[in-house]
Amino acid sequence: MNEYAATLIHRYRDTGVLIDTNLLLLYLIGTYDPEKISAFKKTCEFNLEDFRLLDQLIGFFPKIFTTPHILTEVSDFAAQFKSTDKAKINSALFEVFTQLISSFGEIYEASSSISKKPEFLLFGLADAGIISSGKKYLVLTNDSHLYGYLQGKGIDTINLNHLKTLT
Repeated sequence: MNEYAATLIHRYRDTGVLIDTNLLLLYLIGTYDPEKISAFKKTCEFNLEDFRLLDQLIGFFPKIFTTPHILTEVSDFAAQFKSTDKAKINSALFEVFTQLISSFGEIYEASSSISKKPEFLLFGLADAGIISSGKKYLVLTNDSHLYGYLQGKGIDTINLNHLKTLT
């Protein structure tokens, strides 16, 4: 882990971390079954080491935050999880998701409010919500466009891809 990330983790340790959609989906699939990470279309860009790094990062924070918009995206992507016994797998996967959701803090901002912000036109609802809420929390993402924008706005963020190159 680099010094920049370590400083941010220390700074936000008591406040918490806000996790972007792709990483929250990786966390869900990896928590459910790490072997499924590379087999699932929506997480195949990741591997077991990425999940372990993400799990380690999340472990530094007593509170993980999300938004209803991120949770909706993760839910929609998770519903696309395919297997030979889809009903059983989805049921088990959503049981894990239910447990994770109950452990998260949820930041709510009305969609009508987010949609009036200029970031909505650039990023869509979920990421615009992150930009709006990110000033209070450390943002964890792998989206380089969002990361660059957050950095430009002075919002503290860690890009998981930057940490992967260090391990």
